[in-house]
Formats: sequence, structure tokens, C-alpha cells
Amino acid sequence: MTAKEYLSRAFFLDKEIASMLEQIENLKALATRATSVICASRVGGTDRRSKVEDGICRIIEMENQINDRIDELIDTKDEICALIRKIDDEYLRRLLEYRYVCYHSMEEISDKLCYSYRHTLRLHAKALELVQELIDKKSA
Repeated sequence: MTAKEYLSRAFFLDKEIASMLEQIENLKALATRATSVICASRVGGTDRRSKVEDGICRIIEMENQINDRIDELIDTKDEICALIRKIDDEYLRRLLEYRYVCYHSMEEISDKLCYSYRHTLRLHAKALELVQELIDKKSA
């Protein structure tokens, strides 16, 4: 796994969680629009659940999945931060945190660090090399 892939895991988990939250909102909207229809076949006390109940069960399942993904995101961010803290250079550490923990664009990072965009890209490449060395050392 490359340094960039390793560090980007939190970003992709965060996007996945956001997508799942959006799906839940859509399911909730559908569930509130659903109407109950009483028919003779259901009056006899059948065990079948209504579409609303099925929708609510799906929402609960998805919320549980989101909670699991949030736990995974927190653990992943902890791992990433622990690795970043091993970098000696304060500016490189800050650059990596802005990029891979706070998800800032390179333009935003160059503004925050008061460096040119091109210099920020060079520093980013250097920081990724250092992270790759740490990853390789860790896996050896």
C-alpha cells in the first residue's frame, strides 16, 4: 500500500458514511410518504410486516452499519495521526494533517502554510516519501 493510499483511507470512509447518511434520509422520506392500507387479508392478525415497518427496519440496520463505519473511521484517523506524529518536521506534519485528517485541498493548505502552491506540492511529495519509509519500516 502506498503512503497516499494509506493516508487517504479516512477520507474514503468519511465519504462512504456521508453517502450512507444520505441514503437514510431518502429512506426516511419514503417511509413518511408511505400510507397504510387496511385490507381484509391483513385483518386476521397475520404476521406480515407493513412496508413502513420494513422501511424502519432497513433504516435501523443502516444506522447500525453507519455506527460501525464511524468506529472504523475514528480508529483509522487515530492510526493516521499516530503515523503523522512520527514525522520530525513540524510543517510536513501540519501539511499531512491538513490534507489527510482535515481533508483540505492543496490550495487551502498552501494558504494556511503561507507557501506557494508549487512549493506545497513539493513538500507534500517529500512528506509522502517519509510516510512511505515509516510504512515500509512498520511492515518489515
